[in-house]
Amino acid sequence: MIVSKVLQERRKLAERVMITRLSLYNTRMQKCDHTKLYNKISDKNVKLVRKRLTQTIIWPSEDDEIVGSLD
Repeated sequence: MIVSKVLQERRKLAERVMITRLSLYNTRMQKCDHTKLYNKISDKNVKLVRKRLTQTIIWPSEDDEIVGSLD
């Protein structure tokens, strides 16, 4: 009996904590400028992709055969 009562109280406490967290999250998200946040994340992603592309692309040197054949 005591164990089940303790478990029931813990579950109720967990539910109250979850409701409080959701309420706080909702309040914060309403104050947030979603367009600004989206653009900021998008700009960071573009910079990251460009950086990774420049790191992974093997640029041909001037004495490669391919460069001479393209002229």
